[in-house]
Amino acid sequence: MHTGIAALRESLVSTAEIRKFVRDVYLSRICLSLLIAIWLFTSVMAPGDRMQAVSLPWRALFNAAGAFFFCLVGYLFLPVLLRATLARNIPFVWSNIAFYSLLAGADTIAFKVLFPGSERTGALGYWLTAVVMIAIAVPLVMFFFEEQTRARLSTRPELLPIWRPVRLPESTLEAHLPPEKRAPIHRLEAQNQYVRVVTDCGDTLLRMSLREAEEKLPPDTGMRIHRSIWMSRSQMQDLVFRNGNPKLLDPKGREYPVSRKKVAELRTLLAGRR
Repeated sequence: MHTGIAALRESLVSTAEIRKFVRDVYLSRICLSLLIAIWLFTSVMAPGDRMQAVSLPWRALFNAAGAFFFCLVGYLFLPVLLRATLARNIPFVWSNIAFYSLLAGADTIAFKVLFPGSERTGALGYWLTAVVMIAIAVPLVMFFFEEQTRARLSTRPELLPIWRPVRLPESTLEAHLPPEKRAPIHRLEAQNQYVRVVTDCGDTLLRMSLREAEEKLPPDTGMRIHRSIWMSRSQMQDLVFRNGNPKLLDPKGREYPVSRKKVAELRTLLAGRR
């Protein structure tokens, strides 16, 4: 997993580039329209007890200042948070929802301080309403900007966690596979100047030797059972003999040749798992 995290971190652009992207999103028609709609809703409908606490002009003025506060703090600090969370495989959408929910809490506290007549239960109601709106607005914006987000925030878009954590390559070798073929590696087979890499998602031919491929795998995840075959420990089911020749069975009952000099080591490994 360390290899995958390292690949994810290396693929991320700088904080400055993320800040430029955040600015462009804020200035987009979609984001500005949502901001205006939220400002109108919170000013006119006044969730919580804001309608009773202050008049419409004061609510509109406070909410306008709140919208400016959200954008300013977002521009200054959100890029730092995003780069830190994305580097840990925390999805983009979750980080944004958490960040703006905290800002909504600060906005709610500020209103309570400026207008002491508002009730605590009303403040909680307003904050919960704000969180719901944020949980709707962030995915909505991401629906329109997902492609741009992937392209601008990472040199390897398939590794960027947007909606959920991505499955990261578990080894350097897996990172060489096409994205659609990445999965835990079950078997390696030498084929002339190539090695055939077999995973749950299919197989891929890579131009390298079996030894080079083995070196790109974490130690102790498997072993060379034959001069032309490497097998993952998870795929080693049982050792049998056919006409005196050792064979390794995988979980699906398929047989693979085993070098006689590997029989003792393989028996020890299989016995240790029972």
